Amino acid sequence: MTKQVICQNGHSNWYTYPTSGQRTCRTCSSARKKTWREKYPERHIAACRKWEKDNPEAVTANRKFGWLARVYGVTLDQYHALFEKQGECCALCGNVLQALGAGTHLDHDHKTGKVRGLLCSGCNQGLGSFRDNVRALRRAADYVEKG
Repeated sequence: MTKQVICQNGHSNWYTYPTSGQRTCRTCSSARKKTWREKYPERHIAACRKWEKDNPEAVTANRKFGWLARVYGVTLDQYHALFEKQGECCALCGNVLQALGAGTHLDHDHKTGKVRGLLCSGCNQGLGSFRDNVRALRRAADYVEKG
């Protein structure tokens, strides 16, 4: 039986840093960091700006994938796997996509939230205009085929 470790404040939310092996309570650590940021806002802002300047690729990835993870539950690895699975191309038209490009969009079912694939801007906008209405999309395809 594993012994449950509890911090001095009664939390059992522990995390072990992979590089140092140091163990800390996530709840207490978050509270300490928040207090420090509030006490020293200028130092916090300066440290953030320095990190952003030193890590431009990470900044781009964090901005794009931070919301993907929050909204769709997609990790960076899952995104890249989908990108490679599609051959680095739009799932609809086949145009070449850029992995971190502003023109690459994660398509999802608006009812279920399930991720369907990666689209270029044109296909994403076109599909979005039909609001996932399959009948309307089929009528549009028939219309285009008639010429």
